[in-house]
Amino acid sequence: MKKKILIGLLACLFVSTLFAQNNSKKVFLGLHSFVTEPSKTWTIYDGYFTKVDPMSEEYTFIGSFVVKVLMTNSRYDFVCTVKNTGDDINLEITEMESYAVDKNRNFLSSSKVINTAKKVSDQYAAQMKDEIKARITNISDDSVESEYTKLITHPSITTPMTKTMTALALKKFINENINGKQVELDIVLSSIDENRNPITNELEELNYKAWGNVNVYKEGFGRFIITETTSVSIYSNNDKLLSAKPGDTYKAKGTVSLTDLRGMFWSYSINEE
Repeated sequence: MKKKILIGLLACLFVSTLFAQNNSKKVFLGLHSFVTEPSKTWTIYDGYFTKVDPMSEEYTFIGSFVVKVLMTNSRYDFVCTVKNTGDDINLEITEMESYAVDKNRNFLSSSKVINTAKKVSDQYAAQMKDEIKARITNISDDSVESEYTKLITHPSITTPMTKTMTALALKKFINENINGKQVELDIVLSSIDENRNPITNELEELNYKAWGNVNVYKEGFGRFIITETTSVSIYSNNDKLLSAKPGDTYKAKGTVSLTDLRGMFWSYSINEE
């Protein structure tokens, strides 16, 4: 009897652990959807993450939305932090300002920038939370693993991740969730060469090496955003690289490797086997 009870308890613990992991992944998928994909009720413009910490399940993103008031449009720029507590998500808008814009969301020279009152930002935060939770609910259990892997291995997520997570937590997460995963990325090539051993000068097993960039990261706030790129290296035997030239867009398919280069920066590479 005691043995059956123990087995039952272990089974319950295993199921609850899987549920917690599944819930954590759904939260980030729903949040990312809110930041990057419009719905009938919410559209976030210029949304991007400045903090991604899947271990502590805390995320910060910057974005904006537009509210039409009579004959004018008001744009609200904001910074938002989201924390998954397990039973709920905490969402806080830490900065918010508004100003009049034209139909293309461009700042009007006659407009004044106004710091939004906390009461107003709290109301918008509550609406955002409801939208994110609705998106989380709509995520299918069958698609969680594949969609999460696709998202968490993308440079737009690994870039802020490597800048904001603690060293030990980052290393553990990368080894368990990123390195060795299959990825597919469109990369704007900057150079292509043979992949030779620096000592023997012999061709490596993957004959070609290429470098390129992915537009993944932004810096600034609201009307002062500057798009940044992340460098990606490719090791391949794909003969399509022979006819490629700098400036071409190349679809790389292979396993990802995110490597810390002596604490200076993280190298993102794809091995096409």
